[in-house]
Amino acid sequence: MSFPRIILGLLFCVSAILKLISLSDFELYIFSFGLASFDVCSFAARLLIAFEAILGLGLVSGWRRKPTNWTTALVLVVFSSFLIWRIALKDEESCHCFGSLVEMNPVESLIKNGVFGILLLLGWKGGEIPLGHRARLWIASVLSVGIIALSFGINPPDYFYRIAKGASADLNAEEFSRTNLGIEGKKVVCFFSTQCEHCHRCVAKVAGIIKRNSLNESDFLCIFLQNGETTDTDIREFYDAYSSGLSLPCTTLDPLTFINLTNGSMPLVCLVSGNNLIKEFDLLTLDESCLAEFLLNE
Repeated sequence: MSFPRIILGLLFCVSAILKLISLSDFELYIFSFGLASFDVCSFAARLLIAFEAILGLGLVSGWRRKPTNWTTALVLVVFSSFLIWRIALKDEESCHCFGSLVEMNPVESLIKNGVFGILLLLGWKGGEIPLGHRARLWIASVLSVGIIALSFGINPPDYFYRIAKGASADLNAEEFSRTNLGIEGKKVVCFFSTQCEHCHRCVAKVAGIIKRNSLNESDFLCIFLQNGETTDTDIREFYDAYSSGLSLPCTTLDPLTFINLTNGSMPLVCLVSGNNLIKEFDLLTLDESCLAEFLLNE
C-alpha cells in the first residue's frame, strides 16, 4: 500500500464530507456562475460530492489504480485551471474546496492542489488492497451507490420539495391587498429579515436568478422586518454579503404589520400585480423558470 496515496484519498473524502455538511452554500456557489438553472446546479453539486468521495475511496483502496490515478490527475488539472481563471479575475471568494467550514481563497486552493499533485506522484505506483477482483467490484459498487444516495438523502434538492409541496401559501393575501405598499404593475416582492439565515440563502438564490435571466432589478422589492434597529447599513451589509453585490429596491415594515402579512413565515418570494398576489414561494419551493417567465412575459 502507498502511504501518500492513502493520505490523498482521505483528503478527498474529507473534502466531500465538508461540502456535504455545507451543501446549501456549495450549490449556491455553483449557481452564482450562471451556467445552469438552480435545479441543475443543485443536482450537480451532489453528484460532484459523490464523485469526489468515490475517487477518494478509490485512492485509499488502490482499486483500479491506473484509471484512478489518471482520473485524479485530470481532476486536479481541471480544477487548477478553474482556480487560475478565478485568480486572473482577482476573485478572492472562497471556492468551497473544503466547504464553508474551511475558508480558502483561489490562491490557497491552488497551493492545496499542488500539494495534492505531489502526493499523487509519490503514490502513483503503490499497490492495491489484497482482495479479488470480484470482491473489489462489489465493494466499489455498493459504496458508490451508498455515497450517491447519501448525497441526495441527507439534504434533498429543493426540486424534490417543490414537486412534493408545490407553491407556498403563507402570505395573508387579504391583508396584503389592503396594505398600501405603493406597488405598480408586476413585481417580485420578497419578505426578508437581515438576521434570518434562510433569508441569507434566499437572497443569494434570487440574485443568481436575476443575473442568469438578465432581469431588471427595479422589478423587485425587498420588504425587511424592522427588527429592533434595522438600519440602511444593516440592509446594505445584507446585500453585500449574500446577494453578490446586487442592491435591490427595499423598504421596512414594523414587526406587527410584517407578521400580519407573512403569518410569521420568512423568507417569502411573491409574484404580485399591483396589490394582488399571483403566486408565492418560500426558500425551498422558489421556482426560477416561473419567476423569470412572470417578469419577462407581457
